[in-house]
Amino acid sequence: GLYAQKVELVKVWEKEFPEGIADYSSVYFDVSKEGYLYPKIVITGKTSADAEKIYIFDEYGNVKKTMNLKKWSVVRISENGEYMAIREPKKYDGEEYYGPVKVIDKNGNFVRKLPSVYGMYFWISDNGEEVINLNPWSLEEGKPEYTLITEKGEKKMGFVADFKNNKWKDRSLWKGKIFNFDGRPSIKWKNSVGFIEIFPYKKPTAGNLGFPSAFAIAKQKKLVAFPIGKKILLYDTEGNLLDQKLLSGKENYRSVFSPNERYLAIATVQGLDFFEITDDKKLLFLWNYKLKGHPDSNSTVLGYSPTIDNNGNVAILVIENNIPKIKIFSKKKKKIIDKLFDYYIPPLKDYLPSGMGILKFAPNGEYLAYVPPNLSRIIIFMLKRR
Repeated sequence: GLYAQKVELVKVWEKEFPEGIADYSSVYFDVSKEGYLYPKIVITGKTSADAEKIYIFDEYGNVKKTMNLKKWSVVRISENGEYMAIREPKKYDGEEYYGPVKVIDKNGNFVRKLPSVYGMYFWISDNGEEVINLNPWSLEEGKPEYTLITEKGEKKMGFVADFKNNKWKDRSLWKGKIFNFDGRPSIKWKNSVGFIEIFPYKKPTAGNLGFPSAFAIAKQKKLVAFPIGKKILLYDTEGNLLDQKLLSGKENYRSVFSPNERYLAIATVQGLDFFEITDDKKLLFLWNYKLKGHPDSNSTVLGYSPTIDNNGNVAILVIENNIPKIKIFSKKKKKIIDKLFDYYIPPLKDYLPSGMGILKFAPNGEYLAYVPPNLSRIIIFMLKRR
């Protein structure tokens, strides 16, 4: 296979973004017809609450278009990378900005204008027609309040489901919109099975990791992988439990499927568990990797990093005994790469619980994108066999 010999990471593309990448969800990677991995959309700014620019790249990594944004703009990319929603900062109430939403396509062309969004918690659907807005203050009261915004206007929406005893309380509610998984709200769009999870409004602590993407969606196979406590639960998209397995770590904060939806990785603070999805939609445990060192003080898996290619190779960013590394394992857990990475600024506690730092494989495993924890740049490596 691809990794029979020794492999090295060879840098083929790099770009620095002086104003910084806004946050972990501000980069959308795509693959060209030739199989190159490239960042299609990059949103920059000191924080996601104050986006400065949108960069749109062609498949050779050249900037095709740059859009400057008004101060305190917020931009969200749809899950399929086809649309962006820009909330303009029209008014300020002393706490949050609100203003109309401009929807643009992946090439930066104007598509439509939608009514006002309040704050920075909003998401855009894969068809670019719906935006869901969460009122941030409602989280503090423990009763999240959502508004569905379309060209027709606005519609208030409440919670529709609770996750209880491994069952949906009422399966028909799955056809609704907002779900409460393990006390964390998430979204199902009308026209696609896609979820976006919300991190807590109050600053998360290590005990309340509140990571986005605790669960993963396999859109083609219509599966939902949902880690809760020390278990991984596998559902179909109707809410039927298909399988469950114990996990080696607790505090799961990231699940990810391979592009062909055959493999599933769950990163925990302590390491990584790796599964294959069988043809009859069961979880087959392959292996787990345990970090050396002490989680939370000098070792962690950076939570947004796990990525899998279609051959079952897994890449993660870890900090082990305060040393930052990119690790790549084969499907059989053979360590292929164990390489120090740059642009990491200690101490570790600054990265908990946000665990920034992103890795993304091209589906064929021949390229790997890396965004360092300080979100200063994007580097694309080619995996070169020696």
